[in-house]
Amino acid sequence: MDYASVLEYFLDSDYEVEPSSYLDLDTLSVSVEIDGLLVSLVHFYVNELQQLPHFFLKDPASFGVLAHVLITQNFGGLGSICVNNLDSVSVNFERPELAFEESIRRHVELLRSLITDSEFNQSELLREFSTNWYSNTKSMMSKSPKKLYCTSCAANFTQLDIYKPISPDSVMSIPASFTAMPIEGNDQNVACFFKIGSRQQQKDATGCILPLQSIDPVIPHNADGLKTWLLDALQRLPHEIKIRVDKEFVSYQS
Repeated sequence: MDYASVLEYFLDSDYEVEPSSYLDLDTLSVSVEIDGLLVSLVHFYVNELQQLPHFFLKDPASFGVLAHVLITQNFGGLGSICVNNLDSVSVNFERPELAFEESIRRHVELLRSLITDSEFNQSELLREFSTNWYSNTKSMMSKSPKKLYCTSCAANFTQLDIYKPISPDSVMSIPASFTAMPIEGNDQNVACFFKIGSRQQQKDATGCILPLQSIDPVIPHNADGLKTWLLDALQRLPHEIKIRVDKEFVSYQS
């Protein structure tokens, strides 16, 4: 990659692009102002372009929780920005400076929408909720990841039985994963698929499906915060559902 020609292209540009370094690695940095805030993007040098150039958001925590921005551990806490949800683009890899220009435009437009429009940011957070939840809870798991498969057609509160894995193979396979099935109204085809008849029930564990009608899409990053977040979500349950939770789940746990 000839980064000198890329930098030369941006000498006469609306974007402030300059060489930099991060974690002792060569980078490009882009500075823009969004809603009165200085936003800095970081791109790590690559030998050749194989996709649209990727940029990270510097100091992501200062902007609150943004959709499509995932705080990384391998890159010094930079925020990895996902712009794949936008329209595809044809990249001329013989003109890498044009690929960088298009990539910067996409990153800036996405961040501008997220930072200036809180309703849009919240709707996007809800859309990618499962990814955010996993990112914030994986540190609470053991070093060996465990996967749980759960299925239910019920729309209301449903108590679940938990079944142990039946294989020591890869933890990401179905036989090596835990399975949850509704106590009532089991689909026998699903039970057969998960081989419930060959599994042992996890007697010291139970679960439930809660019909949460509204949640705060801004998920805390620590265990205490997650507990508070979950309690807040439970308080939003309809009264009759909370009664069933206390009777059929909480009492079961005690």
